[in-house]
Amino acid sequence: MKENTDLFTLAVGLIASIMKGIKKKLNLRLLIIAGVSGAILSWGTLGVLEYFMSDMDIKVAILTSFIVGWIANEITEVLDEIVKDAYDVLHAWFKDKFSKK
Repeated sequence: MKENTDLFTLAVGLIASIMKGIKKKLNLRLLIIAGVSGAILSWGTLGVLEYFMSDMDIKVAILTSFIVGWIANEITEVLDEIVKDAYDVLHAWFKDKFSKK
């Protein structure tokens, strides 16, 4: 079981992210995006944790992966809002910049 820690944590992050998406009543497309982002974020977090703590217990890794997968929806929601706001600001700036000439 120790050699498959990354696969277990990836699955746990995916499941936690999908559970949170179902709780938030996301549609299927957003649920898939949330699941993939939760799995990738939990896998990356495991990589960082194993880099600093090589003798980490598998229970700690799975718990951390579940937590990261659970909050992945919030992270992707915040990043989505940042991208939308940045797009609106840049669009208005370019429109103002080129409409003056």
